[in-house]
Amino acid sequence: MLGMAVFRVWMRGSALLRQFAILSLAVIALSALGLSLVISHALKTDLLELEWTSTADFVRTEIQKNLDPDDFAAPHSDQARARFRRFHEHAVMMPEIIRVKIYDADMCVIWSDEQRLIGRRFEDNPQLIAAIAGEMTVNLKHTTGGENVYELPRPELVEVYVPVVFGRDNRVVGVVETYKDPVRAFANIRRARITVITSSAVAAGVLFVSLFWIVRRAARRIDAQHQSLEHHGRQLAAANNELRSVQTQLVQAERMAAIGEVVTAVAHGIRNPLANIRASAQVALLDCGAGPQASASTDVRNIIGEVDRLEGRVKELLSFVRPADTRRSPLDLKTLLAGTMRLLEGRFAEAGVSPATKAAPALPVVMADAMLI
Repeated sequence: MLGMAVFRVWMRGSALLRQFAILSLAVIALSALGLSLVISHALKTDLLELEWTSTADFVRTEIQKNLDPDDFAAPHSDQARARFRRFHEHAVMMPEIIRVKIYDADMCVIWSDEQRLIGRRFEDNPQLIAAIAGEMTVNLKHTTGGENVYELPRPELVEVYVPVVFGRDNRVVGVVETYKDPVRAFANIRRARITVITSSAVAAGVLFVSLFWIVRRAARRIDAQHQSLEHHGRQLAAANNELRSVQTQLVQAERMAAIGEVVTAVAHGIRNPLANIRASAQVALLDCGAGPQASASTDVRNIIGEVDRLEGRVKELLSFVRPADTRRSPLDLKTLLAGTMRLLEGRFAEAGVSPATKAAPALPVVMADAMLI
């Protein structure tokens, strides 16, 4: 019973609403957080890829406009140096590009605005090695050692390595390294992340409120159904109790009917002899007159009284098993009591009892059935 009560409470609409509110809030919050993280990462990757690709396309365009394959074959000639300088001037015109380096196919710096780097080789640079192999690479971890030994510490700079290819032979003759300030790119990424997180939070809130409203309506209906079921249950219990009472009454009525049949038969068998006894007593009373037989008249009258009393008892028993309409009439209780005492004189005499009656002097007259009283 305790388990069923707990289950009913657990299944009520209010309990379901609380469970849904907690679980759905956790699930929606985790889903929104995971979705925002995935979208933010994808946006970051795509935006950075777009940023570096656009930078590489710009550098390739400037290479085709300002440089020549012979410049990489004879990088120390006046013409090559003039073209390298012109390329540098055009390249730094692009926003966020701070510095430009040019390498030959042997990973040797052939031009830089930092003269101390020209002629030095950096074979331990993995991004440079990948660029020599023909792949555009990006280094987000700018260091102050190695090729950046003479540069001011700018840890936020991003290095973009662009392979230099002329014509259709796809042979890499060199690499252009640009140093780009990613402040604007990362600011765009932060704005995109904020937008994604805000949108996810708003969408999660709207989803939670919508689902909560729907479940709340369902919970109210469940509560209403529970109340209706409980009401019907109480009605059924009351009807069941009433049915049991009716069944008990029917059983009692059947018993009373059986008893009534027996009592009727017994009363019929008793009343006929009583009628004969009374008739005989009345005849004997007529024969009693004055003289020695006068005392016998008292005994005969007692016989008649007892017969009448027994007849009354039989009528009472019949009225008990077969209730009849009560015949009420004005009744003096003192007179009724005196008559009852007269009927019981013989019993009192046999038992050696001297009864004494006492009644209030002003008893009211009542409406009752004298026989039933």
